[in-house]
Amino acid sequence: MGDRVAVIGREQFRTLPCPTYPETRLALLPRLRLARLIEDFSPDALHVTTEGPLGIAAALIARRRGWNFTTA
Repeated sequence: MGDRVAVIGREQFRTLPCPTYPETRLALLPRLRLARLIEDFSPDALHVTTEGPLGIAAALIARRRGWNFTTA
Protein backbone atom coordinates (compact mmCIF):
# COMPACT_ATOMS: atom_id res chain seq x y z
CA MET A 1 0.00 0.00 0.00
CA GLY A 2 3.06 2.24 -0.14
CA ASP A 3 3.53 2.67 3.59
CA ARG A 4 7.09 3.13 4.84
CA VAL A 5 8.24 2.30 8.35
CA ALA A 6 11.42 3.38 10.12
CA VAL A 7 12.58 1.68 13.30
CA ILE A 8 14.94 3.72 15.43
CA GLY A 9 16.75 1.59 17.99
CA ARG A 10 19.50 1.91 20.54
CA GLU A 11 21.99 0.42 18.05
CA GLN A 12 22.00 3.82 16.37
CA PHE A 13 23.31 5.58 19.50
CA ARG A 14 26.13 5.41 21.98
CA THR A 15 25.00 3.18 24.82
CA LEU A 16 25.91 2.22 28.34
CA PRO A 17 24.82 -0.74 30.49
CA CYS A 18 21.75 -0.28 32.65
CA PRO A 19 22.97 -0.16 36.27
CA THR A 20 20.58 -2.85 37.52
CA TYR A 21 20.49 -4.95 34.33
CA PRO A 22 23.92 -4.69 32.66
CA GLU A 23 22.85 -6.96 29.80
CA THR A 24 20.41 -4.20 28.79
CA ARG A 25 22.05 -1.23 27.07
CA LEU A 26 20.60 2.27 27.28
CA ALA A 27 21.02 5.03 24.70
CA LEU A 28 23.20 7.81 26.05
CA LEU A 29 21.85 11.35 25.53
CA PRO A 30 19.75 10.49 22.46
CA ARG A 31 17.53 13.56 22.13
CA LEU A 32 19.33 15.68 19.48
CA ARG A 33 20.17 12.79 17.17
CA LEU A 34 16.77 11.20 17.72
CA ALA A 35 15.00 14.46 16.82
CA ARG A 36 17.04 14.66 13.61
CA LEU A 37 16.30 11.03 12.69
CA ILE A 38 12.56 11.49 13.23
CA GLU A 39 12.43 14.80 11.38
CA ASP A 40 14.45 13.41 8.45
CA PHE A 41 11.96 10.54 8.10
CA SER A 42 9.02 12.97 8.40
CA PRO A 43 6.48 10.45 9.74
CA ASP A 44 2.72 10.73 9.52
CA ALA A 45 2.52 8.71 12.74
CA LEU A 46 4.90 8.08 15.62
CA HIS A 47 4.74 5.06 17.91
CA VAL A 48 6.97 4.84 21.00
CA THR A 49 7.58 1.27 22.18
CA THR A 50 10.04 1.76 25.04
CA GLU A 51 10.07 3.63 28.32
CA GLY A 52 13.86 3.94 28.39
CA PRO A 53 15.91 6.95 27.32
CA LEU A 54 14.83 6.66 23.68
CA GLY A 55 11.14 6.46 24.52
CA ILE A 56 11.29 9.34 26.97
CA ALA A 57 13.20 11.46 24.46
CA ALA A 58 10.78 10.57 21.64
CA ALA A 59 7.76 11.50 23.74
CA LEU A 60 9.36 14.82 24.74
CA ILE A 61 10.22 15.61 21.13
CA ALA A 62 6.69 14.77 19.98
CA ARG A 63 5.04 16.85 22.72
CA ARG A 64 7.24 19.88 22.07
CA ARG A 65 6.51 19.76 18.34
CA GLY A 66 2.79 19.12 18.80
CA TRP A 67 2.93 15.70 17.11
CA ASN A 68 0.45 13.00 17.99
CA PHE A 69 2.00 9.72 19.10
CA THR A 70 1.08 6.41 20.66
CA THR A 71 2.91 4.26 23.20
CA ALA A 72 2.89 0.64 24.26
